[in-house]
Amino acid sequence: MKARFDIVLVCFSALLLTPAIVKAQNGEALFNQYCAACHTVGGGDLVGPDLKGVTEKRDRNWLIRFIQSSQSMIKDGDPVAISVFEKYNKIPMPDQPLTDAQAESVLEYVSGTGSATDTLAQATPAKPGPFDYNMAEVRKGLALFKGKQQFENSGVSCISCHNIKNDAVIAGGTMARDLTASYKNIGAAGIQAILSNPPFPAMTISYKNHSLTEAEVSALTAFLVESSKQAIYQHPREYTKYFVIIGVTLWLCLIGIVALIWIRRKKGSVNDAIYKRQIEIY
Repeated sequence: MKARFDIVLVCFSALLLTPAIVKAQNGEALFNQYCAACHTVGGGDLVGPDLKGVTEKRDRNWLIRFIQSSQSMIKDGDPVAISVFEKYNKIPMPDQPLTDAQAESVLEYVSGTGSATDTLAQATPAKPGPFDYNMAEVRKGLALFKGKQQFENSGVSCISCHNIKNDAVIAGGTMARDLTASYKNIGAAGIQAILSNPPFPAMTISYKNHSLTEAEVSALTAFLVESSKQAIYQHPREYTKYFVIIGVTLWLCLIGIVALIWIRRKKGSVNDAIYKRQIEIY
């Protein structure tokens, strides 16, 4: 009888724990999807702060609001949100499309409750050491950045939206951040994390179903690291005069073409020719 009671008790306990386990598992999936590119749990700072112990330092409601829209809190003047933003190089944390319940499950996973305790070590490895690369990878990264070499999965080239201070790059886009100081701001690990799992909305859309390969991530990281180190030796180029010269040249060519057409135009009309012949006859 006692044995049966123990079995029932164990089964009942398992039923009570099931929702917490499922919630922790959902939290792990959400963390890997939305947070792992910029944060670790016990692996040190990455693009953003290490989240180990964050649930003990901050109020849960504050954390949920910060996860959902940190920029709104910064605009509202929240002093803690502003201090975090400024401490981590003023890199904006994207607003995350998570409900309160989903954000709560992420926090439960980060805090190590339920089944998350056994999986945190696997999900957030120790912070990697120095990034080693060679110049061949830098050259490949340059070609990928400029779009001279296409990404294996047909992703858009970086230069479409980003600029970088590098003599080998003529000019880049201005729709997103200048990447010259990316290595200085977030380190090689941060660059690799963002390239591997883009957390920013524009990048997420651009590289959906067009993810970068491990070799491409490594090559682009090498290029960005080397560019950051060599930025002081690069000479920013001013292309205004070249555009003016090209514009004036094209304008003169156009004027010349119009002049040739004008000279070779048909002069007079059929009526004029008939009139002249009639005058000659009479």
